[in-house]
Amino acid sequence: MTYHRKTKAVINLGHLQSNLDFLRKHNGEQVFFCPMIKANAYGHGDIEIAQFLQQAGVKNLGVGQVEEGIRLREAGIKTNLLCFSHFDTAGAQAMLEQDISPVLLDREQLELFTKCVQNSKMALPVNVHIKFDSGMNRVGFALESESDIISHFSKYPGVLRLRSVLTHLKKGEDAGEPDGVSIGQLQKFMKVIETLQAQKKLWGCDFEVHALNSAALLQKRDLERNLVSSVDLGARPGLSIYGYSPLTGLSTFLRPILSLQSHWVSIRFVKKGESVSYGGTWTAWQDSWVGVLPYGYADGYPRRLGNRSSVLVMGLKASVVGNVCMDYVMVDVTEAVSRKGFDLVRQAPVTLLGEDEFGNFMGAHELATYAGTATWEILTSIAERIPREFIKGPESA
Repeated sequence: MTYHRKTKAVINLGHLQSNLDFLRKHNGEQVFFCPMIKANAYGHGDIEIAQFLQQAGVKNLGVGQVEEGIRLREAGIKTNLLCFSHFDTAGAQAMLEQDISPVLLDREQLELFTKCVQNSKMALPVNVHIKFDSGMNRVGFALESESDIISHFSKYPGVLRLRSVLTHLKKGEDAGEPDGVSIGQLQKFMKVIETLQAQKKLWGCDFEVHALNSAALLQKRDLERNLVSSVDLGARPGLSIYGYSPLTGLSTFLRPILSLQSHWVSIRFVKKGESVSYGGTWTAWQDSWVGVLPYGYADGYPRRLGNRSSVLVMGLKASVVGNVCMDYVMVDVTEAVSRKGFDLVRQAPVTLLGEDEFGNFMGAHELATYAGTATWEILTSIAERIPREFIKGPESA
């Protein structure tokens, strides 16, 4: 498709490689590792990110919906895909056809998938992953369900192969604390793992264990000291792969890989006392220059950022003014025009998110604070109508 507005998301694959190298090393080279590329790879472009990770030797990738997995298979992705959603019979059949491994969340899914496998012409056994609810209280088998799972596999020997057992931390930020919520969750989860490991012959292989999100993975060494377990806890990093730490928003070891760039539609003179945009929520306190960018809340820039956020232009911060529109954002560039000159500012690129050409940075965590939301939402909200440009930029040092 040809795009006709000068707005794009630039994805730096060099930074992605640097993040990947750091997280793999932190996790352990032989330990289960599954970057999450659901929700269009957190807004970064799922096919291209999956292709890069596959070429980098990543063995597992996580998707949130069956159709996300199908999309990747149709794009030629061969890497193991784990699907973390509920599914119906049609979804189970689609996963079998596309070689997508289900993360089974309850007894109903276990029975449904077993039945679909038996009715298919697939070579047996078929790989599955089982998730336990250790305290998130969202989805997953109850911790007391291990006997039911053992009974089911005994009833249908050789139909399914248990590849991994997992859980989800509800407060990974405290994973490094000896008395934290995460340690409590994992201690309960480890008792289930011990029971399942005692049935080793039943599974047809050694299953892996994973539980660490980005926050917990970044504290893995402290967590392991506090947990005192011989089990290698694998990781499913999401936000950190894309360069942000859930612990601080930014990290000296991670580099955000996305920059959102645009150009002015116009820069117009607004007299002192005149207002800007719907509702007139901003009034010029002096004669001002106001730039208009072709990017709005339909593209993923939250409406709440009006009169709160800033963009980067020629190395300067310029305030977003007035209500954000569906297709436009207005910016007070009076200072930039005064210091740099109208003609230079008019032609200058603008950075709404990420790093500008001068090395200045506007982070997704910063926008999230202004908008009263989470970093994850800022990134995943970037609309698909915004083109992604992938560059082989230099790796972060």
